[in-house]
Amino acid sequence: MNINQIVRPNQLAHDLGISLCTLWRWRQQGKIPQPMQLGPRLVGWRRETIEEWLKSQNQG
Repeated sequence: MNINQIVRPNQLAHDLGISLCTLWRWRQQGKIPQPMQLGPRLVGWRRETIEEWLKSQNQG
C-alpha cells in the first residue's frame, strides 16, 4: 500500500464500513481529519493521515 496515496470519499467510506452520509457527518463533527481540497469540488485524504488517525482511534 502506498502511504502517499490519495483516498477519495467513496473509497474511505467503504474502507471504514460506513456510509458517505456518516463520513460527511463525522467530517462536520470533527471526528475524522479534514480532507485536502484537490479542486473546486474535489476532496481527498492522504492515506498516511487516515492510517495515523485509525491508530490513534485504536489507542484511545
